[in-house]
Amino acid sequence: MLELWKSLGGIPFLILPTEISNSQNDLINIIKTCDGIIIPGGLRILEFDKFIAKYSIDNDVPVLGICLGMQILACTDCENEIIIDKICGDLENSYHKSEDEFVHKVKIDKNSYLYNIVGSEKFLVNSRHRCKILKTNKFDVVGISCDDGIIEAIERKDKKFAIGVQWHPEMIFDKSLEARKLFENFIKKCE
Repeated sequence: MLELWKSLGGIPFLILPTEISNSQNDLINIIKTCDGIIIPGGLRILEFDKFIAKYSIDNDVPVLGICLGMQILACTDCENEIIIDKICGDLENSYHKSEDEFVHKVKIDKNSYLYNIVGSEKFLVNSRHRCKILKTNKFDVVGISCDDGIIEAIERKDKKFAIGVQWHPEMIFDKSLEARKLFENFIKKCE
């Protein structure tokens, strides 16, 4: 991953979880040193992640949510609402939780910023998630799975860069022009 960022002119900086209640000001100062924030995938949503996402959105810091990171962005949009649900069916056999390099197509809204970035209405992505978001409020749903309509991409048009994708573009960066364009645009917005 380090080589990916170097190749695009970025320098990754890891922000580790802390006790939010004792260090919000310290965390804000750390975020202020960053030109952009990537909220990566993972297994569970932490208050730490939600704080970083909300602060980034509220202060128009470029933010890219990947997989669980997209779900975290959606949570900041729908406080106190249940908006995440498990994907129904046998997860072990679900194509949404697959180790395959490319799994299914997503359809991107032609009127979205994401479409302007990637230049494609439909393209193949990988899929590693167990949960899905059910709705958003301020985020626009701009991408869905072609197979079952699960939300695959969200964005805020009123922000410099606030996009969440359900797939892992970092894992297909070398083989997907759309993944490369997404990261290149994110880095440009951070400059």
